[in-house]
Amino acid sequence: MQLRKSGHPHIEVILAYYCGCNSQDFDLMMSTFTPDIVHYIVDHSVVVGAEALANYWCKVAPKTNANWEMDHVVLQEREAVIEWSMRWQPVQTGEVEVLRGQNGMSLKASGAL
Repeated sequence: MQLRKSGHPHIEVILAYYCGCNSQDFDLMMSTFTPDIVHYIVDHSVVVGAEALANYWCKVAPKTNANWEMDHVVLQEREAVIEWSMRWQPVQTGEVEVLRGQNGMSLKASGAL
């Protein structure tokens, strides 16, 4: 198994998604999604659909100064498991924190999430 951060088309799509989230770039996020994307978010209801997810991150990320970084990814065919870090400022405290987590992603034959 090789832990990676770049050098594969699927990783580049994931990095573009994170870049879109970090910059609240609706069009960049949309370019990485299939129309029927589904995202399960802790402490929030499921977000269904490309426009809904891009709008969600454009609305939420600026409120907390969220910034995601992919620490590494494990790929097998069109499945990816990503470990990430998110630097953010919770509204409740205003103090900068680092939150770490993992996501499992399935990429379509087109390469989109």
